[in-house]
Amino acid sequence: MATTLIEETQYGAWMEISLKGRVDAFNDRRLMSQMEKYLQPAGRKIVLELSQCEFMSMAFLRGLMDLAQRLESQGGRFVLLTPHQQVKRQIEIFVGNNVFEIYRSFHELELTEHQSEAPSCF
Repeated sequence: MATTLIEETQYGAWMEISLKGRVDAFNDRRLMSQMEKYLQPAGRKIVLELSQCEFMSMAFLRGLMDLAQRLESQGGRFVLLTPHQQVKRQIEIFVGNNVFEIYRSFHELELTEHQSEAPSCF
């Protein structure tokens, strides 16, 4: 059984969590309980980097949806970054395209964040 790793890095206001390997029925509960710790402090901004995650169980995807909703209800934000093509397809099939914000790079995320902070001109 291959090892699945979670690595975290702080980038300014964002906590980047990199998920590497497979998330399947053998490890999805353990990994989801590790992800739960990122709900604190309230209002946290999380980017889940998935370029090296080849598979996610449906249970884990549902858990991520719940985690994202809880985080956002606390005033935080949860986005996905560069999902592996297989994982992106799983998200499309099992969750839908409108559940998660997905970005191709951290730079793209920062650009959209700065655009939303810019004052509106009338």
